[in-house]
Amino acid sequence: MKPLAVALVLVAFAACSGPDAGRPPPAPAPPGPATSAPAPARAALQQLPVGPPPRTGHVVGTTYVARGGGFELPPSRFALGGVDAFRGGLLVDDGRYFEGTSGLSVVTADGVEELDGCTSGGGAAHGDTVAWATFACPESGVPAPTVLHLRTADGERTQRLEDRPGQGVLTAVVGLLDGDVLLSRGSGTRGVLRSDLVGAPRRITGLAGVRAVDGRSGLLVGVPDTDGRGVVVLDTRAGRRLWHDRRWGAVALGPGGRLLGWSRRGGWTVRDARTGAVRHVLAVPRGLGIHGLVWEDRRHLLGVARPPRGGSRQAIVRLGLDGSIERTTPVVRPGRRTGYLLAH
Repeated sequence: MKPLAVALVLVAFAACSGPDAGRPPPAPAPPGPATSAPAPARAALQQLPVGPPPRTGHVVGTTYVARGGGFELPPSRFALGGVDAFRGGLLVDDGRYFEGTSGLSVVTADGVEELDGCTSGGGAAHGDTVAWATFACPESGVPAPTVLHLRTADGERTQRLEDRPGQGVLTAVVGLLDGDVLLSRGSGTRGVLRSDLVGAPRRITGLAGVRAVDGRSGLLVGVPDTDGRGVVVLDTRAGRRLWHDRRWGAVALGPGGRLLGWSRRGGWTVRDARTGAVRHVLAVPRGLGIHGLVWEDRRHLLGVARPPRGGSRQAIVRLGLDGSIERTTPVVRPGRRTGYLLAH
């Protein structure tokens, strides 16, 4: 899943200066329609062209909408932070935030299961597999160990990660890879760990965090532990680092090895995940805030957009690799029964 709320704002990445010998060489600007000019910054969401509804799972107010059928989410006094979709349900993290933590629940058409303890950043899901970590909620007075959970159609397995309660605060599941679970640690043993829930978790050297994981190719997109800036891409099956770039922040790894990211100098670009070469430049109105970006298919991304200069209204927009941008939902003012959230 993602760091604490699924939101990723277009202007959130800071650029840094200085040469980086490991950074891939600059690629020529992509030809043709991929470089079409962005729309004016003053364009309101209502003025965007309207396209077909999203083809990936998403939440509209309190309703989960998916191509195979959706369901109502139970009423809650907490705001939704993010959702991870697995076969038959959702892993939901909510707004019970305290010092970087949140609550978790599993929601299906049959009801809701509140999960004990706190977590940080939600979890990860793929197919019928879902994983998350829990630990003692800060200042709750309720002792609890840090526990890794892995649930499949065959049942649930757990692994205790800490002997002393409270050591694992800000532990989050950040991905699934070849049957193992990837963890990000914010205290105790910091960094990124890989666990098969049998032996002791193994540290992945050189990483401070994880941006994206592709279980099909074995690629891992991480944050280097040198200064926490930029991106590093690893081939976990070959055991080697492919490339890194201190001036570019990765957001979403998509089908066909496409990696979305942003830099102050180059704007929003899509790179080849294995080589770092720039393949596409996205046309995004300057100042438009887009959160929770996910790949819809090989040629399109979806995100929750807000108008320039702030504003409380939002809509789901579709960004095309051909430079297009269109609105896929009505524009709403977020509230308990309105607002959008894209599932990961």
